[in-house]
Amino acid sequence: MKEKNFYVGFYNEIVKAKIEKFVSQNHLKQAFDEVTDELKRNPTNGQQVPKNKGKKFYKKFGIDNLWRIDVIRSHPGFRLWYTIVTKENTIEIRIMSVLLSMESHKEYERSLKNK
Repeated sequence: MKEKNFYVGFYNEIVKAKIEKFVSQNHLKQAFDEVTDELKRNPTNGQQVPKNKGKKFYKKFGIDNLWRIDVIRSHPGFRLWYTIVTKENTIEIRIMSVLLSMESHKEYERSLKNK
């Protein structure tokens, strides 16, 4: 069976510039490329974020689904946030943010509830 690839892009040009700068400054190019390649093969490899936990992203970007995936699996903390969009028989993954979170899991969960 042939592997299906999906298009991975950025939410908009401003987001793209910010993410590229962040990735470059933190020497994450290889890890970022690996995780986006993974998403091209399977967009649902990340964890879906419920609306009540990702209010900030749902409101800011006007999206109806939100996903997150660790950029570096062996060192969680750098997370890529994205949405999956279906348009005219194509599926696009739109990256919205790459964040560094140094919070404990409990603090991280609490902060999502407040956003």
